Amino acid sequence: MVEYGAISVIIFKVKNNQPYFYLVKRSSEIPIFPDTWTPIAGAINKDDQEVYSFLYDKLGNIIDDMKSRLTAVRLMLERNLFSPFEEEQAGKTKQDVYERIRNLDPDLLSVYLHSMIPSGFETIDDGKNIFNVKQYIYVSAGRSIFKRINLINKSTIYINPRLRLETKSRWFSTKQIKKFYEKPKELFHPFFAFLIHLITDKKMKLIEAARSRVTTLENDESVHYQILPYIWKFMTPALTLPPFHTTNIYVIGDETKYIIDPGANSVSDIVNLISFIDAHINEIEGIILTSANADHCNQVLELKKRYDFPICASPSAAKIMKREGCVINQLVRDGDKIPLGTYKPAGMSNWFMEVIDLPGNSPGCIGLWDSRGILFTGSTLHKTLINTPGPYHNSFDDLFKSINKLKKYTARFGLSGHGNIITDVKASISLNLKRMKWSEKSILKHLKSGKTQVDEIAKELISAELPSWQRMTRNSIEANLEKLVFHKKVLRRGDDYFLSKQ
Repeated sequence: MVEYGAISVIIFKVKNNQPYFYLVKRSSEIPIFPDTWTPIAGAINKDDQEVYSFLYDKLGNIIDDMKSRLTAVRLMLERNLFSPFEEEQAGKTKQDVYERIRNLDPDLLSVYLHSMIPSGFETIDDGKNIFNVKQYIYVSAGRSIFKRINLINKSTIYINPRLRLETKSRWFSTKQIKKFYEKPKELFHPFFAFLIHLITDKKMKLIEAARSRVTTLENDESVHYQILPYIWKFMTPALTLPPFHTTNIYVIGDETKYIIDPGANSVSDIVNLISFIDAHINEIEGIILTSANADHCNQVLELKKRYDFPICASPSAAKIMKREGCVINQLVRDGDKIPLGTYKPAGMSNWFMEVIDLPGNSPGCIGLWDSRGILFTGSTLHKTLINTPGPYHNSFDDLFKSINKLKKYTARFGLSGHGNIITDVKASISLNLKRMKWSEKSILKHLKSGKTQVDEIAKELISAELPSWQRMTRNSIEANLEKLVFHKKVLRRGDDYFLSKQ
């Protein structure tokens, strides 16, 4: 797995006293946030490093974070977003952009670099690479700078040049973004959506909102934001298997709110959640657990002690929790509906979550169907096609059935217990099912060739490029073998597995 430095730039202008933002729409081929309106973005590459070194030697350190800001300038130049070069852009190569940056008047370059406001930091892990993304807002300094918009698909946060990453570009007013966001029919990058929330709902000025995000992200390891209308996400470090090193805690609701899966290493990891609870104490009805896995529920007793919230879980999860000293107040079963009141932006008078029984990762796993078209998938479905069946003989079959069961829900978005938002739910379900079928066929093929032990089979199936997934994949192979033993397709003798002669 390779780490890259990357930059995203939100371009801002004022027209008729209204703020507008220039955003691009990502293609559905992107592994993270497909079909999503986002800032323009790109990885810091070798040429960026060389331009920075040249200008640093020539001009000195014009501004802190100069290297990152120069990459941001390059991203905008590649899209013809600067008026001084509009007449020169046609037919220019990537290298021409770097030459123009080298030859910019130092005062003009300084204006461009100082027109950028740091607005946050994000780490994106797509399973193959990690992108450490610095976020900026570029404040247009003159009326002519953004007259022309001519999107060129050259730069991207992702490295693969075959992907068509940006399919559309558009200016959005804050009113338009707010309207889309509340439906929700269009998805904007969550950090950006939260920025608009600060500007429109909290009435913050742009610079104040951007700097408040930076301060929050610098001071707190726990990252939280309103990822979708009336759904807050708290991402905390947790004891979980690679490639996931964080657990997602959610809060959903308006007048009636529920906390979903409060799990973290310590109370200090959920300090932001506790602050949120204190600010909304009269609206929170209780806690819902999608499983009894420690990384999803190990703060339940602490929260119960602080606030005495009722706790909801499936009967199987309740039995496990009882052994750990936690009494579940309300048992929820497949098909039960948990009322959330009204959802005013869409005129819904009966907003609810439906409980979905999803065994596989553990016997008591559940999911939740938000009637607005959003799935909470817990430990059953993740963005990165990683599913780990639980430690019981029929877990692989159960997990396959559970994922298949999710097909009937026409979800626009999926919110997993780990990782990023799932914006291609149908595709993720389909790929997971295909992967599980492929896994069984591959295991049988390797058993036939004489490989009898889990580690031998795992060596064949685990990609050397994804070392952080090895333990997860090995667990999946083991569960698949146990399922095959249960169905008498495979015999087990000690640590060895053999094809059944039947």
